[in-house]
Amino acid sequence: MAVLPQAPLLRPHTALTLVTPSLWLKREVEKGCMFPGRRIVQIYNPVDTDLFRPAEDREAIRAALGIPSGAFVIACGATGLFNPVKGGHFIPLVLEELYRRGHRNLHLLLFGNQEKNVEFPFPSTNAGFITDMNKLAGLYSAADIFLNPTLQDVLSNVALESMACKTPSVTFRTGGVPEVVLDGRTGLVAPQGDLDQMAGHCERLIRDGKLLLALAEEGRQHAEQTFSYPVIAARHAALYEETLREYRREG
Repeated sequence: MAVLPQAPLLRPHTALTLVTPSLWLKREVEKGCMFPGRRIVQIYNPVDTDLFRPAEDREAIRAALGIPSGAFVIACGATGLFNPVKGGHFIPLVLEELYRRGHRNLHLLLFGNQEKNVEFPFPSTNAGFITDMNKLAGLYSAADIFLNPTLQDVLSNVALESMACKTPSVTFRTGGVPEVVLDGRTGLVAPQGDLDQMAGHCERLIRDGKLLLALAEEGRQHAEQTFSYPVIAARHAALYEETLREYRREG
């Protein structure tokens, strides 16, 4: 049997630049030994802030979904809603704790693949798996907060999208998520796995409409100034030009 020579995975080149979509991942790569001496640059993934924006008539969307007027709406969504790495098992636990604390006028808005039937202590609307991004933007806008108990995430697209729609997230301190959800500025962040604190953050936003509005406003600004397509495209273009100049100097 012929033995083929083993080629190196990456040929040495001083101009090789790695791009990570979060500072958290950049630090993780820097800890490793796979890319010694290589330049590592962090550039965020973008969000389409023209598509994901606050709906003009949130109440109309709620009415179409059968959500009662005046209800405090908590949205939860992921490709696999109860995938263990997305922390879906925390959702009913958080809601049960809110019910135990006396909150009754809550409505749950779910979207994504729901792999199992789960009973919730509050009325819920399940929008299913969404492929229409305009409809998805409307769902974010219909909610007061987005509950995101993710346990593994480089950045979190759902946190970006909900923030762009002026819907603050309550989330865990996971991976690069706190780079999107700035604690106390664009959302509220709990230590990973801390059910009591996550429920407390939700309760705080249920009670404090002024804080909720402030988080929503700054979240939209954060999305536009840090994650919008023009901002991220400009950063990639600048890196490309810089890398090309370095490559030509080496040649």
